[in-house]
Amino acid sequence: MSWEDRLQEAKYTAPSGAEFVFIYEDVSVEFEKKGTVFNFPDANGSYVQDLGHTGRRYPLQFIYSGPDYDLTANDFEAAIKETGVGRLDHPIYGSVDVVPMGTYSRSDKLKSGGNECVISITLFDTIGAVYPLSQDDGNSIVRADIEVFKEAQAEEFEEELELLTEADKVSFKSRFLTALDVIKSGFSVLTNAQKAINDKFLNVYNSINGSIDFLIATPSVLAFQTSILLLTPGRLAGSLEARLNGYKNIIDSFISGDGKIQESAAPGTPANITGINNFKNDDLYSSSAIAGYADSVINWTFETKVQALEVAEEILEIHNQHTAWREANYDSLGLIDTGGSYQALQKLVADTAGYLIQISFTLKQEIFLVLDRDRNYIELCAELYNSVEDDTLNFFIDSNNLAGDEYFQLPKGRSVVFYK
Repeated sequence: MSWEDRLQEAKYTAPSGAEFVFIYEDVSVEFEKKGTVFNFPDANGSYVQDLGHTGRRYPLQFIYSGPDYDLTANDFEAAIKETGVGRLDHPIYGSVDVVPMGTYSRSDKLKSGGNECVISITLFDTIGAVYPLSQDDGNSIVRADIEVFKEAQAEEFEEELELLTEADKVSFKSRFLTALDVIKSGFSVLTNAQKAINDKFLNVYNSINGSIDFLIATPSVLAFQTSILLLTPGRLAGSLEARLNGYKNIIDSFISGDGKIQESAAPGTPANITGINNFKNDDLYSSSAIAGYADSVINWTFETKVQALEVAEEILEIHNQHTAWREANYDSLGLIDTGGSYQALQKLVADTAGYLIQISFTLKQEIFLVLDRDRNYIELCAELYNSVEDDTLNFFIDSNNLAGDEYFQLPKGRSVVFYK
C-alpha cells in the first residue's frame, strides 16, 4: 500500500453537525514543544523542564468547485462562524476535534478558474472544555460526570453488543471473565492494604463472577457493575501514584500492542460478531478504568502545582490514546459510533483536567536551587520549609530522590527542588 492509498476523505463537521467534504492540495501541521529553561550561577549548562507539547494546528485551504460552489462555500463560511468544537477528518493525520482560529480568507476565481473558490483558515486541535469549572465546584462536577458516563456506557454497551447465538455468549463470557481476572490481579496488592475497600471490591467482583450468566442476558447491568468494580480502587487511601499506575497498566493492557485492533470481516459473519463483542468488552474495561483514574484524582489532596499539572496532562494523553484506538476499531469493524459514551467520557476527562488546572493555581510552585556549598539535607529542609517534621522531611527526600551519601551530605552544585 502506497502513501496515496492511505489518504482519507477530507471533511469538516461543524458543531451543528453539518458536513463539508472538500478538495485540498498541499497540507501541513504545526505544534510547539513546551518547556522552561533554567540557568544558574556557578553551574555550566542549562536545566530544561519539559512541559510536553501544544495541540496541533492545521493550516488548510478548502477548495470548492462546481455549479453550486458559491452556495456550498457560503454554507461552509457559516459553519466556520459557529461557536463550539467541530471535527476535522484530515486526509493524512486522522480525525481530531478542532476549533477554527485566526483569519478567514476566501478567494473566488471568477475569471481564472470559474466555478471555484479557495478558503483559507487554520483549525486548532482541541481537547474540549478544559476550563469549565470557574463558577462551580469542580470536584462535584467530576463526580456528576462519572454518573452520567456510567449510564451512557451501559446504554451503549446494551445497544452494540451482539449476543445472537449460544456460541456468541460462550465466546464473550470467556473473554469477559479473563478480563475480570486481569482487573482483580492488577488491583489486589493495592486493595488488600485497605480492608473496607478490599471488601467492597471483592463483593462486586464475586457478584459479577457468580452471576455472569444472568448479567450477560442484561448487558446494561453488566456494564454498570463493571464500572462500579473499576471505580472502587479510586477511593483507596495511600499512594496516588500507585493507583494511577494501576489504572494506566489496565488501560494499556486493553488498548496497546499487537492484536488490539479487531480485524475487519464481512458484516453479520461470525468473525465480525466476535470482533464486535471483543471490542465492546475491551472498551468497557478500558473506558471504565479512565473513569476510575478520574475518580482517584478527585479523591486526592494535591500538594504541588507541578504534580496536579502532570496528572492533568497524563489523563488527557490517556484519553487521546483511547480515542484513537476506539475510532480505529469502529472503522475496522464497520460500526457507526453514536458518540453517547464517547461524549460522556470526553466531558469527564475535560472536567477532570479543568479541575486540576483550577486547583493548581492554589498549590505550591516548584522552585529549583543549585547549592553553592555542601549542605546537610536536614539543615537545608529546615531553611527552605521552616520545619523538620517527619512529613516535611519525607516530602523533601521524595521530591529530590535523595539516595546513598546524600543522606549525609548534599554536594555543591547539586540541583534541589522545593515548593512554596
